[in-house]
Amino acid sequence: MPRQGLLAICLILGGCLTQSACAAEPREFVTELPAPPSVDLPVSIDLPAEFRGSTPLGLERTADRHSVPIQRVGESQAILILPATNPPVATQTFTLRLEKSSPEWPQSLHFQEENGQIRLLFGNHPLFHYHVAALQPPTGLSPLYERSGFLHPVFTPAGHIVTEAFPADHRHQHAIFDAWVNVEFQGHHVDFWNQHLGLGTVEHRQLLRQQAGPALAQLQVQLASVDLSQSPRRTDALTETWTLSAYACRQGTLFDLELQQHCAGPNPVILKKYHYGGMAARGAAGWTPAAGFRFLTADGRNQTNGNHTRPAWVNLSGPVAGQPVNLTMFTHPDNPRSPQPVRIPPEFPYAAYAPIVDGDLTIRPDQPYQAKYRFFVQDGPAVPDRLNQVGQNFTTPVKIRWK
Repeated sequence: MPRQGLLAICLILGGCLTQSACAAEPREFVTELPAPPSVDLPVSIDLPAEFRGSTPLGLERTADRHSVPIQRVGESQAILILPATNPPVATQTFTLRLEKSSPEWPQSLHFQEENGQIRLLFGNHPLFHYHVAALQPPTGLSPLYERSGFLHPVFTPAGHIVTEAFPADHRHQHAIFDAWVNVEFQGHHVDFWNQHLGLGTVEHRQLLRQQAGPALAQLQVQLASVDLSQSPRRTDALTETWTLSAYACRQGTLFDLELQQHCAGPNPVILKKYHYGGMAARGAAGWTPAAGFRFLTADGRNQTNGNHTRPAWVNLSGPVAGQPVNLTMFTHPDNPRSPQPVRIPPEFPYAAYAPIVDGDLTIRPDQPYQAKYRFFVQDGPAVPDRLNQVGQNFTTPVKIRWK
């Protein structure tokens, strides 16, 4: 066949392939919530067969053609950001289509790596920093307090910092972190929480994956809980994977943290009964009861009556630079010993979901520990109805009805 004929056939086939990539007709679907969303909420959707693959997606609210962030997660699923509306409505209709190229967004989620930290931004606004390198303690403190593998600072949309590392009253509390306290490993006692004892610590080990886009940013990292009690020998007792999923929410900093802890060797790790330990959040510098710091739980309890209760969420709030801000931590009903007890001390701004309050818990080589938490950080005072909605979105999928 002449060369010109081959070229013509290739052009025709190429055109057919290009057309088939965008051949799917737009599809409408409806989202249904019990109440109108008061904040932008992430929604996971299973894509119809004709929308699966890698072709870019476009989404708009059908009524006003308002573009909505949507992002593929693999070939068969996507995450969209369900926008809060004014006036509020509980049911919205959207039109999904395939695009020839990825839509451009004025604001997207993206990572920056600098000074031993991975920083997540939404447009130009920072959301949080994850510490890859060990953060050194303030001058004069023991080097045992150095820590990597935690989130700090965490910012509100207005740029206020709602977390603290190395607080004067508890130098071993590091903003958003997790650690176990009363641990039995290889027949001896280890404490990964109280670093100053020199018995254990938690360290970042490696970056596994990161991706970011208009709706979702995901960061996956590996940590280790290290036994230091047999110094100078250092032994990894647990390896841990964090999967952080942050969303393009305009009204607050919204992210989920899923963790998996595996035995680092053939020995089980026994988490002994204790009154604190687990997934924790340390509030902003200067938060004291006298300065206006308060706890609030989903059950309406506070620092006087909330300790070791089992709320769906716990909120820490107080002033930063003269402005009210708040941080909420949500537990998931699939977590071990759910609903997990929460540690709420009466005088310090930290909270921890602590399943070991109920007794010993053993992590075995064939039985890892897995748990999921959500964090929501806002400017202004805590609004329980809004927090309940964010929590319901975390635990109960939004209903999708295809037309």
